[in-house]
Amino acid sequence: MKKVEELLEENKENIWEQYQKAKEHTAKDRKEWKTGETMWIDGEKYLVCCKIEPEKKRIQVQLRESEKTMEICLPEEAVPKEKIDQKVIQLLKERTKERLLHRLPYWSEKTGFSYQNVRVSDTKSKYGSCIPKRGALQFSARLAMLKPEEVDMVIVHELCHFRYANHSKEFYALLEKYIPNYREIQKELKKAERKIIF
Repeated sequence: MKKVEELLEENKENIWEQYQKAKEHTAKDRKEWKTGETMWIDGEKYLVCCKIEPEKKRIQVQLRESEKTMEICLPEEAVPKEKIDQKVIQLLKERTKERLLHRLPYWSEKTGFSYQNVRVSDTKSKYGSCIPKRGALQFSARLAMLKPEEVDMVIVHELCHFRYANHSKEFYALLEKYIPNYREIQKELKKAERKIIF
């Protein structure tokens, strides 16, 4: 225990500096939902465009694919940021469900792993999880922000847990069988984590 305390004491300035940097990044990446900000959809940058529409009573969020914009229509009265967050998350959930509708059956057939139920939630800490005994899969709504190949890797990763409920060598060998470049994609996913904060 003494060695740990000594190490902490010796490195406290460096630890504090790293903590401050992490805090800065988090604050900088949080969305304020104003025109000019960017949002990641399918691994591409979309420009956020906010406009006040006095006749509207509710917040509306929609994607304009051809223009690569996310349009946020707001009522005249002030709206708390959390309310906009909820609407954006709702849009991401719908888009993630659409993507899963196409890719999950494809990968289930290809790997031979079947599932009983699928849930999409607003998870920030991980992209997916699996409960093999229940045949249950859960995915983050933020998959909608990732590139298609990254989404495929997350899907296959979770399906492989039906055989190995761990991250053993055997698990990664199985994952590599279906996604040969999974290591490169994992690195990209690590970088992407900062893009999906709000």
